[in-house]
Amino acid sequence: MTKLNDTAIERFDEERDLPGVVALWQEAIGQQWPLSAEHIKTIITGAQAHHLLIRDGEEIIAFVATYQSLRGSDHVGHLALLLVTPQRQRQGLGSTLHDAALTYLREQQVSTVQLGSIYPRFWCGVPDDLQVMSFFERKGWQPEEPVYDMVRDLGDFTLPEKIVERMRQEGIRFATATPETIEALKQFEEREFYNWSKYFSQFAEMGDLQDLLIAFDGERVVGSLIMSSPHSHPQRTDVIWQGLLGENAGSIGSVGVAASERGRGIGIGIVAYACEILKQRGVRNCYIDWLVLTEFYGKLGYKIWRTYYPIWRTFDNKD
Repeated sequence: MTKLNDTAIERFDEERDLPGVVALWQEAIGQQWPLSAEHIKTIITGAQAHHLLIRDGEEIIAFVATYQSLRGSDHVGHLALLLVTPQRQRQGLGSTLHDAALTYLREQQVSTVQLGSIYPRFWCGVPDDLQVMSFFERKGWQPEEPVYDMVRDLGDFTLPEKIVERMRQEGIRFATATPETIEALKQFEEREFYNWSKYFSQFAEMGDLQDLLIAFDGERVVGSLIMSSPHSHPQRTDVIWQGLLGENAGSIGSVGVAASERGRGIGIGIVAYACEILKQRGVRNCYIDWLVLTEFYGKLGYKIWRTYYPIWRTFDNKD
C-alpha cells in the first residue's frame, strides 16, 4: 500500500477485489454501459496489467486500470479505465489515481501512453457519452479526431450481386483459415499488418480458425479479417457489449488488404462476405469498432453507434 495526497492507494488483487470493482462499474456507469462480471474479469485480468484502487472501509470507491504492450518496437502504456463512485466524485480521487497510474507507467519506461487500450479493451478512447473529456483535458491530455463504432443488423443482409461479380472478375475467392492455410495467413500479417499479427496467431491457437477470413488471388493471400460470433472462444473480448447489442451479437475487425492489391474492391468484398458468413452463424447485430472510414462501411448498411476520442501522450522530461 502506498499513499499519495494522503489517500491510501492499493494494488488490485483479483481474488480479493474483483467483486468490488464489478460493483463499482455497475454503480458508476453500468446503466450506460452494461457489462457482465465475466467480461470485466476477462479484460482487467489481461496480460501486463497493473491496476490501483482506493477503498473506504471494505468498499472500493475508485479504480484505475493500466496495461503495457509493444506496438512495433515501442513500449506503450495504456490507461484503460478510471472509475469513481458517483457519491465521491469531485473529491480528488480520480486525479489521485490518474496521477499514480501515470507515475507507475513512467517508471516502467514506456515511451507513449494511450488513454484507452488495444486488446483487451473496454474502449479505444474516451467515450463521448460519458462526458468526462474536460477532466482529462485538465490533466494534460489533448483529444484527437473522433473515431467510431458502427453496427448493422444482419437480419436483412444480402450479399450484393455487384460485389460478387467484381470479385469474380478480379479472380478473388474467400475462405476461412484451415490448418493448411494458417501459416500463409500468419506470414501475410507479419508482412503487411505487423501490429495485428499477434491477434491472428492468438485466435488460431484458441481454435478459432473459422473466424479468420482470407482473401485469395490464386494461392496468394491478399487480404484478411477477424470475425467473432457467439460460437467463438469464450475468452475472446471482440464483443463485450451484449447488454446493448444482444446475446447474438458478432463482430468484424482487423480488416486489411495488401498494399499492392488495393483498388480492386477486395476490402469491401471481404467485409461483405464476412457479413454473409456471420448471418449464417446466427449473428444479428454486427459490431465494427475503432473506425474512421465510416463511409466505406456505410456502403454495406453500417450505422454509427458510438463515438470516442483517442488520445496518445508521449512522455518527455517535462511530464
